[in-house]
Amino acid sequence: MSGGWSEATKRFYDVMLAWEASSPADIDSTSPADAYRNYFSRTNAQVLRKHLNEYEKARGEVKINYVQDCFLPAPIATADGLALYPVVMFGFGKRDDMPNMNVRIVTYYEQDARLYASGWRFELPDGGPDGGPGTGDHFHHFPHVQAISSWQKIVDGSDDKGFHAPFWYDPDVNAGLNRRHVLESRPAFPIPCTTPAGVIVCVIAALYGSNGARRILENYPAIPPPLLEEIRQIVRIDI
Repeated sequence: MSGGWSEATKRFYDVMLAWEASSPADIDSTSPADAYRNYFSRTNAQVLRKHLNEYEKARGEVKINYVQDCFLPAPIATADGLALYPVVMFGFGKRDDMPNMNVRIVTYYEQDARLYASGWRFELPDGGPDGGPGTGDHFHHFPHVQAISSWQKIVDGSDDKGFHAPFWYDPDVNAGLNRRHVLESRPAFPIPCTTPAGVIVCVIAALYGSNGARRILENYPAIPPPLLEEIRQIVRIDI
């Protein structure tokens, strides 16, 4: 990428600013699913950019480190009437002298007076155990999205608030964990992006659809041509 690290992080920051500036959908803000997001400490585009830039001067590869504070974007109205309330966790690192990033997303929703959640991770290509190309079947050498079962590994029976799939929370019964195995390595669906900014565009398109993505990305005042082409490849829209 022309411009190197600084250009990559600026594009990431600008796309995040556009997402941050998006107006919430006309959705019930008193929903337990929205209220539950208050359990997560919040971050914003500016702080996330600082976290990513911490790795610029590091020597060699830096494995992904997750930021514990979460980004809480606008909720989503679905065609079947459900309202989805996303929580986004970012992981940053460095590979080949360029920023590396993974994104974990959980969407909370209420159904039949219970709160549920589903989660996925959006990732740039995996590397091998030595930082180079992986030789095992576990690794995915392409940008991809996969299901996740929790933010991180938990102990069975834990009542810590967070995301564990399938998840339900009833305030009258404390936190309920009804865990099952979630296939987290297969399938891994390829996504058409090459940069941290492109990953965020994929996330936005996955959550809000093409029209929603257009409305959000219109908040980006001057999209650089290379990123504009990446956006067109991802969501097939002109901005």
